Amino acid sequence: MHATAITGRGAGLRAEPREVTAALLTRLIEDSKLQRAAGEVRAEMAAMPSPGEVVERWESLPIQ
Repeated sequence: MHATAITGRGAGLRAEPREVTAALLTRLIEDSKLQRAAGEVRAEMAAMPSPGEVVERWESLPIQ
């Protein structure tokens, strides 16, 4: 599931363990498109509220 999400976002590659090669790893760390997409995902995650902030928001909701 995670590999599907990451590759679908363009932020990584998907491979079976026996398919992992030096060339694949080199592409993973050198490909500018992958780097850019991974940076975008990093920024999106950094902008998300922390678990503590989520709890505070939940606790402030009126109970119905």
